[in-house]
Amino acid sequence: MKAAVVEMLGRPPRYADFPDPKPADGSVVAAVEAASLKNLDRGLIGGGHYGSASLRLPMVAGVDGVARLDDGRLVYSNARLPHGMMAEHTLVDPASVVELPSGIDPLLAAAESSDPNLRILIVDDNQDAANSLGMVLDMLHIDNRISYSGKDAITLVDAYAPDAILLDIGMPGMDGYEVARKIRQAGNDDVLLVAVTGWSQVEDRQKSCAAGFDHHLSKPVDLDGLQALLAKVAAGGKHEHPLPFALTN
Repeated sequence: MKAAVVEMLGRPPRYADFPDPKPADGSVVAAVEAASLKNLDRGLIGGGHYGSASLRLPMVAGVDGVARLDDGRLVYSNARLPHGMMAEHTLVDPASVVELPSGIDPLLAAAESSDPNLRILIVDDNQDAANSLGMVLDMLHIDNRISYSGKDAITLVDAYAPDAILLDIGMPGMDGYEVARKIRQAGNDDVLLVAVTGWSQVEDRQKSCAAGFDHHLSKPVDLDGLQALLAKVAAGGKHEHPLPFALTN
C-alpha cells in the first residue's frame, strides 16, 4: 500500500510503498479516512521528542486519525505503530476507539468544536483508551486532563476542579467504584461522574449508581451520547436527569 513512510528521524516522510498491516495482539485493520500531521508527529519524526528513541523504523507517520472499521463504523483512534494513520490502512485497538457521529465529514472532524470552558478529567488505566478519548476531546476543543490511576485521579479532582469525570471501573488497585465513592465523600456533589467501561451488565450499572455515578456509558464510547451529556454540563444542567438514567446507556 502507499503511505507516508518515515525512514530516518530528522527527515520528512516519503510517499512510498509499505507492507499492508496484519491483525495482531487484538488489533484490527481499519481503512484510513482522514489524518493530519500534528506537532506530536513532527516532534517524533524530527527526533526531538522523548518518544523518538523508541520508534522502530521504517514506520508510517501519523499517531492518530479517523478510520473506518470493517463493520462500517467511523472511529477516532490511535494507530498501532509502525502502521501509522498516513496510509491507506492502519491497525487499531477496537476496545480503545471512539465512535464518531453518523454523517460527520471525516476531513472536518478535527474542526468540530464544543464549549471551550468545560473541564473534563479522564481516568483509565488503559493508556491507549484514555489517550484516544483525550484526543477526541481535544478535537472538540474541550479542556481535559488524563489520569491513569484512581489514586492520582482523586488528587487531580482537587487540583483541576473538573466539571465532569469520565471514569473507567475495572482498574487495578483502586477501582472506579471506590474512586467514585471517595470523590462523593469529599463533597464533590456538583461533579458529573460518568462511568466509561466495558462492564455493562445490569448489576454493573446498579453498582455504578450506588457508588455515586450519574451515567454509565459502554465502551467503545458513542460520541453522540457523550456530547449530549457534555452539552448538559455546559448548560449548567449536570443533574437535571433522574438518577435511574444511570441504568441506561
